[in-house]
Amino acid sequence: MKMTKKILTALLAVLMLSTLACTAWADDVASFDDVKSLRMDIDLIINMDMSLFGESLTDIKMDMDGTLDMTRDPERFYLDMTTTGDEESQHLLSYYEPQGTGYVVYTSVDEGKTWEKQTVTDEAIPNGIVSSLDSFAKIAEFAKGFEKTGTEEIHGRKADVYSGVLSNEQLKEYLEISGSLDALFTSFGTNTNDLDASTLGEMPVTIMLDSENGMLLGYSMDMKDFLQNLMQSMMGSLISNTMQGAELPEGFDLGSMMTVTINEAKSNTTLYDFNAVGEITMPNAA
Repeated sequence: MKMTKKILTALLAVLMLSTLACTAWADDVASFDDVKSLRMDIDLIINMDMSLFGESLTDIKMDMDGTLDMTRDPERFYLDMTTTGDEESQHLLSYYEPQGTGYVVYTSVDEGKTWEKQTVTDEAIPNGIVSSLDSFAKIAEFAKGFEKTGTEEIHGRKADVYSGVLSNEQLKEYLEISGSLDALFTSFGTNTNDLDASTLGEMPVTIMLDSENGMLLGYSMDMKDFLQNLMQSMMGSLISNTMQGAELPEGFDLGSMMTVTINEAKSNTTLYDFNAVGEITMPNAA
């Protein structure tokens, strides 16, 4: 169903963008202003149900696990991601670089043997590396208001662990910086100005900062309630845009036509190899 695919695509966009977050280590890196490249390990889990007029439509369980390399100058991204569902698994390779007012993207689903090229707009990939680094810096800033709950080792570095809850205003601020809201609202055909931050609720977050210099080394987010609130507030707009021009009974509640229940939505991200990622080049077969 077209609407189901659109909802899932939008949710995955939010999950992906909201992460975009014995190791080679550059000792002069003390802030994200100094970062020219980095590597991220990403793990995203989503489990949700969709129903139409009260009848179960589909049950989706998905685990996305991979690594993202980023360089600032030239701006390049390389993603190696495996997506596992109930019945199948897919290995995806992606290469991104700016082109004109958007990005050129090469993707491969056959271990790099063949590549498909497409051009996408800034709205589809709103958070280039600069805004990604800004979002990482914002997460580290949030930790100042959290309670220190322990220490752990991340890729050979000792990290202080902070746990807390982002308020609805903090959550909206972070999502705007990361580009997640722009991607979502573009998918839904609406405007971020229409969003009331109070509808987002709060989101539990755990943040890991380097014990020596305070750099962000990792974070995890429990996005279950946030995504549920967001879906509830956006569902009417999505259905209305999808069914534009259709004749509906007077007083019909579009928001009750389809419901999405988020059972689980978590992201875990670790950052490492600051200023130690080599040149990212276009795939040879592209």
